[in-house]
Amino acid sequence: MTTPLTRIAAVLLGVAFLSVGTASAEAATDAGSYGAHVAACAQLVGFDGTHNPGMHKGITGWGPDHVCNH
Repeated sequence: MTTPLTRIAAVLLGVAFLSVGTASAEAATDAGSYGAHVAACAQLVGFDGTHNPGMHKGITGWGPDHVCNH
């Protein structure tokens, strides 16, 4: 026999589990977009000491609207 509190806890745990899975999928998509952007910039303008992915602090400082220019 389960109590209502146990059922509520199980539902909340399930919701938390599903939301973590969604966040991971979104992060993977963003990482793929960032990687494609870095590859395109390397081919279009190249990288040097003043223009490279590190200047944006990697994916955390990057936005999909960033334009490759030197």
